Amino acid sequence: MPTGGGVSEAPVVVLVRPQLAKNIGAAARAARCGGIKTLRLVAPRPGSWPHPAAQAMAAGALDGLDMQVCAALPDAVADCRAVYAFTARRRDIAKPFFAPRGAMAAVQHKTALVFGAEREGLTNDEVARATALVHIPTAGDFTSLNLAQAVMVAAYEWAQRAAPQAPSANERPAQQSDLEGFFSRLEEALGRAHFFRSADMRPAMIRNIRACLARAAPSAQEVRTWHGIVTALTGGKGAV
Repeated sequence: MPTGGGVSEAPVVVLVRPQLAKNIGAAARAARCGGIKTLRLVAPRPGSWPHPAAQAMAAGALDGLDMQVCAALPDAVADCRAVYAFTARRRDIAKPFFAPRGAMAAVQHKTALVFGAEREGLTNDEVARATALVHIPTAGDFTSLNLAQAVMVAAYEWAQRAAPQAPSANERPAQQSDLEGFFSRLEEALGRAHFFRSADMRPAMIRNIRACLARAAPSAQEVRTWHGIVTALTGGKGAV
């Protein structure tokens, strides 16, 4: 999540010329799962919306979604302050270029996430209206994402940004003094147990153990648990 300030208003998903009712429904479901509650359809193929297949694929998501149909892309993004066009390839256009995570992190105001039709994507003119481009990384030899899958990637990254990030008190990393105290106790216990079979190897082994503990970045609660483990293994020797 970007530093400073709370979470911005959720983006708006815009599907340009969607062809299949099932894709509309699946995209609605994906958007709703990510906390996005507005879906706008630009010139959907006649008969694709509304449609029972879309309702079925949405699996109830339509009940909590603001669905709108627009005649053209400018109508769909008129109230947005930023427009992110999702594209399968780089375009020869000088615009900011993001992966989905970076794009969602950059959202500061009401933003439209624009996806093109299933087969042809967005036209160059439509991409030119965007304030930034977004590309979903895929395997080099296969880049074909379903429309709803692309929406799901964007919605997931939005949900990750919007999710609370602050750890609870029990999850906060332990103070270095607590870690040092535990490590000293562990080293002493290992010495009594003759773990360090070679005096020459002891410094390197101590460094390796210390590196493992530091890499774990344990919480204060976890350090207390480790103290309890040492107490149990040493028959209650040493202070906790």
